[in-house]
Amino acid sequence: DSPTGLDQPDADVTLPLLRAAAQIEQIALRELVRDGCLITPEQATGEGVDLVLATCSAAPPLDCVLVGLTRDLSLESARRACAGSHTQVRQAVTLGTRAHRWDSRAVGALRETPPDVLILVGGVDKGPRAPLEHAAEVLAAIYKDLPPERRPVLVFAGNQEARRSVAERLDDLFDLRVVDNVRPSVRSETLGELQRELESLYAHLKLSG
Repeated sequence: DSPTGLDQPDADVTLPLLRAAAQIEQIALRELVRDGCLITPEQATGEGVDLVLATCSAAPPLDCVLVGLTRDLSLESARRACAGSHTQVRQAVTLGTRAHRWDSRAVGALRETPPDVLILVGGVDKGPRAPLEHAAEVLAAIYKDLPPERRPVLVFAGNQEARRSVAERLDDLFDLRVVDNVRPSVRSETLGELQRELESLYAHLKLSG
């Protein structure tokens, strides 16, 4: 048994395999590893093995849903941030800025099968707050009558001008995390803080048990 250390973003899962083989070497009194590699196939002198079977108990990735106002810019930046972390994006939901633009099936799925994490994005910094305030009200309505333990963690990575008003609508209902806007302007994106928050949530939600 050799821990993988998958809570580290740059973990090399082959190293624990080699450590485990080194432990077996001492028990079996035969050489299994040479120059940092497993010896295969088994040699005539008895060193090495013909077959290697390894099992891994690494935690599954965070189940994540992206929520945005439109299907371009911010949602794509959020998707790229998730690609650099232990996160599986289940879907990207576009709420729109008015009620009649909501995708009722997507909203229903958010309620019936809550993800581990919701990431709310949208708007460039210093842009309008109203669309994100409306999106926050939609999310509050979806989850307000669910038990707290069934509600996802909510990460806000949108227009920084909307942080306070979004928090006023969501803070009482969710474990709310606020990070840098993933798309502070049309031509720039900032992914690092969202990625760090997702790694922290992964360690807390998936590895702590």
